[in-house]
Amino acid sequence: MNQNNIMVSIVCTTYNHENYIGDALKGFVSQRINFPIEILVMDDASTDGTADIIREYEKKYPELIKAIYQTTNQYSRGLKPGKQNRERAVGKYIAVCEGDDYWVDEYKLKKQVEYMEANPDCTFCFTNGYRCYGVNNLVKKKIVPWTKKSIVKKDSNIYDVGEIELLGYIPTCSFLWRNGSRMLPVSENAFKGDELLKISMTSHGYAYFINEPMVVYRINENSATGIWRNNLQEYSKFCDKFISLFSDLEKILDDEKSRNVMAMRVCQWKVNKYCFSDERDKLREIIRSGEIRNLKYGNTASRIFCTIKCHFPACFKLIRVFYRKIKAAVHGVR
Repeated sequence: MNQNNIMVSIVCTTYNHENYIGDALKGFVSQRINFPIEILVMDDASTDGTADIIREYEKKYPELIKAIYQTTNQYSRGLKPGKQNRERAVGKYIAVCEGDDYWVDEYKLKKQVEYMEANPDCTFCFTNGYRCYGVNNLVKKKIVPWTKKSIVKKDSNIYDVGEIELLGYIPTCSFLWRNGSRMLPVSENAFKGDELLKISMTSHGYAYFINEPMVVYRINENSATGIWRNNLQEYSKFCDKFISLFSDLEKILDDEKSRNVMAMRVCQWKVNKYCFSDERDKLREIIRSGEIRNLKYGNTASRIFCTIKCHFPACFKLIRVFYRKIKAAVHGVR
């Protein structure tokens, strides 16, 4: 395979995903495409059978799969295995999918690449998807919109930076962007995951949304979502990272609309942190200082949820506990 002709580099980083990695790899090799791809898998020193499954696929598809098997866990050393893996990519485009997520549309890459090839100003493309709880509890409800606070455009599938942030969570395993595009420069303590990636890539042009469920985002106890839900201390740390990220972006971005959206996100993450850590003095300061007015850049649901957290944190936490119990009973996760 001529590396200079590779159209898409699929980047998959995995750790202890024995029950899931097979689904991810199957989704990659099942793509119906008319261009060359490479599948870059990095196992971050898994202690289960993840590496054995990767080796089976690597043996079956030696021209496609290029695997790295770490002997020491990179993440625990403070390194970023996902970034390390992406740096190997030689394709014109990069697609990402963690080892516990997977693709369910054989034409995912074809549809995304065809659009981006025909529209050079598009620098980021993403799709809709489903969510799966645990191993096989698939819920066929579209991820986008993630919550009632998400603002989905009705008249267009094209999103600028402010609009893609107002859209809220989008499935990372659906991301496709032009290789070589730079990440926006934010401070060291800012969150540098999928949030920064989607904003950075969109800032170089625009984002295009294919509103079809092409991927599955898996929610389990070891996922970031699962950790945040069950560990208040970890959640507080992530809040600080998001506050730092959006504070930096508010200063970096050029257009006023995008800066206003980032200011709103700063306020929302402060409220999240202070509500769940029960720092009521700081919540009152957000109200007194007028910072709460930044919530006006979101939709009605966003303003209501955040205002309740600010004024009635104890009440909101009771509602949250009740809601989580119902959800756990339905989906089998905490």
